Amino acid sequence: MKKTNQNNSSKPLTIEQEIALIFKSLRSTLHSGMMAEMCKPSKNQSSCKGIIDVYRAEDLQKKEKNGFKIKPMERYAFYADIYNPKRIGSVAIYGDNAVYRYDLIRAQRFFFGRRIVGASVQIGLRPYVDVKLVA
Repeated sequence: MKKTNQNNSSKPLTIEQEIALIFKSLRSTLHSGMMAEMCKPSKNQSSCKGIIDVYRAEDLQKKEKNGFKIKPMERYAFYADIYNPKRIGSVAIYGDNAVYRYDLIRAQRFFFGRRIVGASVQIGLRPYVDVKLVA
């Protein structure tokens, strides 16, 4: 995977720019029949800096045509680093395959070009993988 934390001018990326690069990279790796959509966090998710949802293409088309409420297959929620709030510090990855995703991230030791400090499976309303990134 490409490094997303550097650009030509060596100026650090903002959280928004980093999420946009992750979104672009994620879209290029999706399986056929899947689509990604960037969302703004709701007001009750004040600490969340950005969300990327992955849907089945047919579900997303139904949502757009008929206004159906659909659940994403995967959701990536990005949070700022505690010590450096201008960088992404952690990512919560929601989906049905939390344990598989956990194993994959731990084996790669990188998340879209950023080294990880650690990853763990957490249980909330549904299981998710909590990925801590190197600041």
